[in-house]
Amino acid sequence: MGSSYTIWHVDVSDLSEKTMVSMVETLLQKEGYAPCEDSTPECKTIFLLHKPGTRWMTLWDQDTSTLSIKDLKKRTQQLSKHFQTTAIASMVYASDVTAMYVHSASLNRQDLVVLDPGQGYAAEIGYNPRTCAGKPSIWRAVLGCDAHALRGLWDQEETFAEEKLSKIHKLLGLDDPSNSILICEQQPAVAPLGYTLTKRTFKLPHKKETAKLQHLGPPIIDWKSGTLYVVWNEQTVFSFLNRGGPETGLYFFLESPLFETHDFLFSEVTIMRRKIFRGNINRFHPEDYLCQKAHLQKEVSTDCKSVRMVARFDDFPIPEGLPAHLESSLSPQKAMDAWYEREILVYVTIYGDEQLQSDISAFLVPIHTTEEAKHRGQFAQLIDRNRLHAKIQEGMKPSR
Repeated sequence: MGSSYTIWHVDVSDLSEKTMVSMVETLLQKEGYAPCEDSTPECKTIFLLHKPGTRWMTLWDQDTSTLSIKDLKKRTQQLSKHFQTTAIASMVYASDVTAMYVHSASLNRQDLVVLDPGQGYAAEIGYNPRTCAGKPSIWRAVLGCDAHALRGLWDQEETFAEEKLSKIHKLLGLDDPSNSILICEQQPAVAPLGYTLTKRTFKLPHKKETAKLQHLGPPIIDWKSGTLYVVWNEQTVFSFLNRGGPETGLYFFLESPLFETHDFLFSEVTIMRRKIFRGNINRFHPEDYLCQKAHLQKEVSTDCKSVRMVARFDDFPIPEGLPAHLESSLSPQKAMDAWYEREILVYVTIYGDEQLQSDISAFLVPIHTTEEAKHRGQFAQLIDRNRLHAKIQEGMKPSR
């Protein structure tokens, strides 16, 4: 699906570094955000990158990886009016769409350009192709850029939207957005030579939508993706997705006929979920995840006819769910983002005799739910690496 991000530039020519930061904090507090520590759950983090003595401050908000055009314009106007100057929003969507919006409160000028090859994302991010072609003359009036050169870059074909946006920023005298985000995502984030980098964390305001989720009822943990094979002595990742309401506490079960006749060793089970999704699954930030570990214990049924392995996570918070009817109403990109925001991952390794083969099932069940919910598990085959390769090769053979 590619990368998605949004970044802003604000004209701070006449402001000190202290005033610049203070004004951003004031704007967020007006919207209901409260300053907090990094470790606070349900928080958002913003970064301000600026080279003292220069015109533009870069603002990156980790919560704005995917925005509608309407929200993009709204937030840019808020910045422009609050600072009483010019603000520019730059957005990449799915590595296919480049969108830019300029708003100048001091000059009372604004313009939007959306560069979407094939116009395939109009419905997803909410724009009218007939009114988003952009007017280079306005950008020239506000920024003093070469209007002809700007139109040339807008019309130029690029493989990725990130590449197009980088060239446009260079023409406009703005920092490269991809580089700015990489700087902010370093652990710890370190400003380049000659720049200042300010990080602020805010607790999210109470969501009015919370009441709407009550109709989802108890959690319903569904398998998210099909794990077809579990390979002996290699780590397996099971992926689950909640379809119901939020709750706390989970069981992880493994069931196989082999457990009734053989003893095996298991790694410690690791369960994790995201606390924040930055819009790019290829970048891993440990602080973005909630992670817990537990050991599998053998559990024998009351009639002594079945055996299963159980790990218990009593205080693991189950995120609010993504009901199937809501998922089907989302665009593919937004549905994918919703999955990544809510998915629960379970990591485990089974150590044993690679000559044995068996069916195996994995279940993730809310502690305070009924046994009937267990049918939503992942069903797989426990095999060795060589047999897995053989099955893959068999599946690649052309059909006759």
